[in-house]
Amino acid sequence: LLAWLIVRFLLLPTFGELEGSPIEIAVSGYVFWAGAVGAIVSVAVLAASTAGSALAGVADAQSSRSRPPAVSFFHRYYLDLLAVLVVGLVWWQFQQRDGFVSSALASRGLEVDPVLILGPVLGLLTAALLLMRVLPWLVRVVVWLCMRAGPGWSSITLARLARDPVLPSSLAVLLMLTAALGVFGATFQSSLSRSQSDQAQYRVGGEVVVSGPGVKAELADDLVSIPGVAAATPVLRDLVSLTGGHSSTPARLIAAEPEAMAQSVWYRDDFSETTLTDLLSSIRTVPRAAEDSHLAVPLPAGADAIGVWLETGDLKDHELQADINVWARLADANGRYRNVSLGGFAGPSDTGAEGWRLLKGEMPDGSADASRQWFLAAITFSTSSFVAVPAGRVHMDDFTVFGSSLPGDGVVAESFNALGNWHPLETAGSFPDRLEISTSTARSGETSLAFSWQENFGERQRGIHLPPVSLPLPAIGGAGLYPGQIVRIKYSRASIPVEIVGVSDLFPTVTSFRNPFLILDINGYLSYLRFLPPGNAETSSQEIWLSLDSAQDPEMVIAQVEKELPPLASVANRRKVANAASRNPLAGGGWSGLTGMSMAGMGLVLLTALLLHSWASVRAVRVDTAVAKALGMSGRQLFLSLIAEKWLMGGVAIVAGAAIGYWPGLELVQLLDSTSNSMGPLPPMIPEVNIPLLASVLAGLAVAVMASAFLAAAMAQRSRAIDVLREGA
Repeated sequence: LLAWLIVRFLLLPTFGELEGSPIEIAVSGYVFWAGAVGAIVSVAVLAASTAGSALAGVADAQSSRSRPPAVSFFHRYYLDLLAVLVVGLVWWQFQQRDGFVSSALASRGLEVDPVLILGPVLGLLTAALLLMRVLPWLVRVVVWLCMRAGPGWSSITLARLARDPVLPSSLAVLLMLTAALGVFGATFQSSLSRSQSDQAQYRVGGEVVVSGPGVKAELADDLVSIPGVAAATPVLRDLVSLTGGHSSTPARLIAAEPEAMAQSVWYRDDFSETTLTDLLSSIRTVPRAAEDSHLAVPLPAGADAIGVWLETGDLKDHELQADINVWARLADANGRYRNVSLGGFAGPSDTGAEGWRLLKGEMPDGSADASRQWFLAAITFSTSSFVAVPAGRVHMDDFTVFGSSLPGDGVVAESFNALGNWHPLETAGSFPDRLEISTSTARSGETSLAFSWQENFGERQRGIHLPPVSLPLPAIGGAGLYPGQIVRIKYSRASIPVEIVGVSDLFPTVTSFRNPFLILDINGYLSYLRFLPPGNAETSSQEIWLSLDSAQDPEMVIAQVEKELPPLASVANRRKVANAASRNPLAGGGWSGLTGMSMAGMGLVLLTALLLHSWASVRAVRVDTAVAKALGMSGRQLFLSLIAEKWLMGGVAIVAGAAIGYWPGLELVQLLDSTSNSMGPLPPMIPEVNIPLLASVLAGLAVAVMASAFLAAAMAQRSRAIDVLREGA
């Protein structure tokens, strides 16, 4: 019944508000059986120790008091060293398996090794045995120093401690174990709770995440206008292939607005060596407007047809083996693209001098509208997937526009006398295509543009273009990538060049351990996707990440956001999800109350043991104390000698216990937090010490040691030498 009251009124309130049905407290028969078993075991231990003392005769008892054993049973046969070897073997298994669980070969689940579960217990027992071996040596060293350099009173109790170290060492072991468990408890609960919170925030990513069917990128503009929403960015995800040569690697791609993402995303400093703001600012890309004279070639109004002059003599007979098609990609002022077929190498064409011929195509319907300005953005070549065109070169000159309102020979919109901003389209091969000014042949003027390729190409388009953004696109790369590296993203029949400008080991929502990831600016990425044929910028998933104004009530702001969402769309509040995860008792969160009560229970047991030991030890040495008083030892010196004994044992035990509970405890805490796939959590756990709980544990232990010392000193002061000597006589 007492346990029921403690759980109901002290333990459950520490969990806070949990989702789902309330936790019911049931007192079953198993509870009483467990309590009965514990009581029986305790009585059996007390009976066994009492029986051992009762079987000893008077002579044995007097002999043990006059010449107490200096070495225990475990140390006499070096069983503590055997325990060290066992713990070393178990610790090696920890490191090999990265935890207490591992994947079974015959099943898809996880298996727990009971031997590994007992590892921490064996470690504490081994540390206790080692302390009992080391402590007598330390006491002897301190006694030797006190006898030569310290005051006379300091060696009285310490000499007795060195002569009979087994019982005080056992008490020091109890103190050390309590300190170790207290420090470990202060580290374990807070570390596991923070890890659950970090994992939840890592999975959500943004401060507020809107996702679901019907969520489009345009919705971000509507949401950012809501009072209390500081920033909003659409987040595009895709599983892409990074190509290079004849191989490709799958990778995760995330595209978002850098400034808005920096305000919304949850990011930890250990993810990269660079701050999040610096990382995201390095990938900012500003698309250029279509009417930029350095970006695209404007076409005269009233165009009915367009064409480009080509010289294909370097292909020799390849044009007879493959029908190479030529395309002109046009853009309007609104950023919309159209492909215009200019025919093929094997089709009819107008011929000119020295092998030059004009490949010509009709403008799309409605292009004659004077209010719609068109720009030349690219000239590409393609063929069927069944034909591989070997290496070759094509010369281009005089891109010409024809129309009823234009001169009969047309108007040259692009003379190709200089490279300007023309670039070859990226390919996935080992050797990139080349674009250069040629003086060997020209239709008009002295130069032409020579486009060449060194590898066979089939269905993938090749050609030249005026990219709408600066290439390569800057990106943040994941593990396996390095700054300055150029990678290519395979997209449809083309490739997107990307330069790694920053590296982050982890990034929220990226849960792949093996595949790299890329973070790009959504503006530049979508601008280039729309440019590439077929111009479809849809991705596998869409989300919108929001950042809220800290001065506004988040619940009210989220309620306003939900009103603007389409049906079936959902909202994830990162803070709410993280708080629920940190308080989840099934995942180790919210156990601060249980940890505190456990520490209080162990502290009470330890205080009782220390007080009983002080009472028994003072009675055992009352004759020595009386003789010391009779020889002239003052009350102050007697008090200091007893304090020195208690603080020497207590100080060594507390320091050793704190060290054992902290450093090995940090390793164990990280091994305890395993995921369902036997891998480590994402992000990795950062051990965290509950400073108030740790200070309470250490302060409680110090108070317990001090209380036992003051009790011993008070009992020694109250005893009269004449009465003690009369009883001893």
